[in-house]
Amino acid sequence: MTRHPGNKPNPRELRDRLLEHFKVLRIPLSPEQFDAAVARAEREHLSHLKFLETLIAEQADQRRERSIQRRIDEARFREEQRLEPIHPHYGPRHTFYEGCESAYSMC
Repeated sequence: MTRHPGNKPNPRELRDRLLEHFKVLRIPLSPEQFDAAVARAEREHLSHLKFLETLIAEQADQRRERSIQRRIDEARFREEQRLEPIHPHYGPRHTFYEGCESAYSMC
């Protein structure tokens, strides 16, 4: 893909090239998502940087969530456990420090 300084691509060609670049980079951006981001940028007069952030933020968030879920799955936790049952006297309203204070006051 050679770029010629005097040749300005039409918007449709540029859109298709950008979608192809995202595909090569393995960023799952659908044409509909791209068009919605462009429409929002035009409607809200977004800066170039804000447009880029809008374009890729959702994809990045989804990738982070999948990564977290994959790590949880790979950890193979036996069951979900909460910290409240550590001591029967201290429930979710009490903090660790409150428990220490009462333990020290008994001395």
